[in-house]
Amino acid sequence: MSVKRKLMLKLWCRNVLEQRVSNVFKNNLLIALLYYVGFTIKDLILKENVHWMDNIPILVMAFLFYFLLDWTKKPYEWNKKSSD
Repeated sequence: MSVKRKLMLKLWCRNVLEQRVSNVFKNNLLIALLYYVGFTIKDLILKENVHWMDNIPILVMAFLFYFLLDWTKKPYEWNKKSSD
């Protein structure tokens, strides 16, 4: 394989990986932000004052949970495709 082809293949793989990671990151961040907004609205309605610092750990935990959930799904899908 020529050097030019190897370089193009490397760049293509890097681009695909960056897009996949970017999409996963954006989706998980969106879900976490929805949790944050939901808990903030709940505080506003029920308690009439918002505890901003109490809601930040919820955002972080939701992001990590969904990010790890997506991360654990990827090897299974890859293994399923490679066994075919």
